[in-house]
Amino acid sequence: STNPEEAPSTTAIPLASFLERAGCSSSDIADWRSTLLFGGDDAGGEGQPFGGWAKRRGAQWGKQCVGNKLEILRADSARTLRVSKDAVHASGSTCSWRPGEVVSFDPETGEHGVAFLDGSEVSCFLFLQTMRWLLDAFEPVTGVPEVPAAGGIAIAMPPVPVACGGMRGCLLPGGKRGEELVRYAAPRAASTPGVLAEYVVPATEFERLGGKGTAKKWRQSLRLVAPGTHRQAETMGKWFRAYGAQTGDGSVGRHVEIFWPGDAAFYGGVIAAYKTETGEHELFYDDGGKETLQLSMQTVRWGPPPAPGARARVEKEAAAYALANPPGSKSKKKGASSGRAGGGSNPRADANGGGAKASGGGGADETDAWIACDSCGKWRVVPKTVVAALGDNERWECKQNPRAAFNACDIPEEAWEGDGK
Repeated sequence: STNPEEAPSTTAIPLASFLERAGCSSSDIADWRSTLLFGGDDAGGEGQPFGGWAKRRGAQWGKQCVGNKLEILRADSARTLRVSKDAVHASGSTCSWRPGEVVSFDPETGEHGVAFLDGSEVSCFLFLQTMRWLLDAFEPVTGVPEVPAAGGIAIAMPPVPVACGGMRGCLLPGGKRGEELVRYAAPRAASTPGVLAEYVVPATEFERLGGKGTAKKWRQSLRLVAPGTHRQAETMGKWFRAYGAQTGDGSVGRHVEIFWPGDAAFYGGVIAAYKTETGEHELFYDDGGKETLQLSMQTVRWGPPPAPGARARVEKEAAAYALANPPGSKSKKKGASSGRAGGGSNPRADANGGGAKASGGGGADETDAWIACDSCGKWRVVPKTVVAALGDNERWECKQNPRAAFNACDIPEEAWEGDGK
């Protein structure tokens, strides 16, 4: 605009048009890498031919990123961009990310060849693209494990591709409730942008990295990645509810065995209840513990359909358990093993803390309770008020113990009656 009072505006035009407006000849335009001069950056280089600078920048990405999967934002997408510390977030009805794979590198120009899933290919400077890296195993899911009607094993879902804001990753199977994990890919270091590393973080942290940290409801913030288009689909909460309903209330009373990866073992129990609001099932383990599970994310050895009366028996057991364990209780059973993908201890609870254990030294009385550390797995005696103050999925660690003699993970576990100490 020629009006000095109006704010300046920008327009995107083809490079050849830009050079024509600058008065360049056709030969100069053909040799644009030498004609176009670099404007400079933090490392200097102002006034150098663009081609030489681009060649050096491309070499930073180099051959090491060939074979990596990625998504590139279409240059002509109508969008708004918001760049945060952790990710680029694009919004707008016509935003379009193109999934593909880096297939080649030209050391003479610094350009990389990218083959997209739609069959097209392009050569481009990756460092000039709005892009994000994907995991090698990033295949959108098309179904869930079928439950054997007469009994048998159902392997857990493979890692489930999910999206949150500008982040892409995979929700890992086998984790326990409250400690679900997501794996994502990112450059190992800023100096080597083409060398990727895979990181595993809690689902709540992945939610924060995607710019949704204030929500603190990852089942609503994380969305399934749709097959084919790679676009964001339904929320994970909705997806869990839909697939949980496949086994639903009809599986109550059925005996199953859940595989714990950390222990490399199955643990048996009976399905005690189905939660329609989350798609989860409550399981009462044979050793007296209790756990809430998303069965589609577990490797399950299904027993035969429940026998007559099985449902009534487990519902009676669940009612007795609920009476003995009011909401907010987090007493844990001595002997429960740790082995979930998320680490920490098993949240199997026991109304009496595993039998009202008496200690050979210090010990628990009527005002005390036993609780297991979610970091080291050791059992500690704490005031019952400490246990009562914890939420259902809240972690507790030795360092939170008000008793200084046992408030560190490297301190041996307290003795209790039956340990033979």
